[in-house]
Amino acid sequence: MNVEDVVDYKKYSFAGCEREGEPLDLVCRLKGASDVEILPLSIHQTMEKFLTSRSHVSPVRDHRSRAIDFPDSYFSQDELLRSMKV
Repeated sequence: MNVEDVVDYKKYSFAGCEREGEPLDLVCRLKGASDVEILPLSIHQTMEKFLTSRSHVSPVRDHRSRAIDFPDSYFSQDELLRSMKV
């Protein structure tokens, strides 16, 4: 996380998608989630709010993480990048 390695026994907060029919401890393909809180907004709305609060955001993907069952670029990711003013 940031410049430190993820520590297995620590708890971290992150945003993810709620996929209909999946158990609450599975968030965006990540198993073992606890204290899950479902908010009344989409991940895209959350990201847009986050990105507009920053003075500079680079629209370059740095490939720190990836979903192996998605192509390198997919609709929602590109839509968010196209809407950013850089």
